[in-house]
Amino acid sequence: MNIEINKEQALSISNTAQNVLITARAGSGKTRTIACRAILALEKEQIKPENLILLSFNKAAANEM
Repeated sequence: MNIEINKEQALSISNTAQNVLITARAGSGKTRTIACRAILALEKEQIKPENLILLSFNKAAANEM
C-alpha cells in the first residue's frame, strides 16, 4: 500500500512518544496520520493491538482508521 504523507505528517508519525495528540484543520490528514502512526507502532515497535487506543469524533474517520 502506498500512502502519501507530507513533512508535518511524517514528523508526527515518527514521534515515538507514548501519547500523541494530532490537531489540525478539517481535511488536513489527521486520520491518515493517526492510522499510519498506529501501523508503525504495530509493525516496527512491536506494540500489541490491545495496547493501542485510537479515538475519532465520527464514524467515517473511525472506519478509515
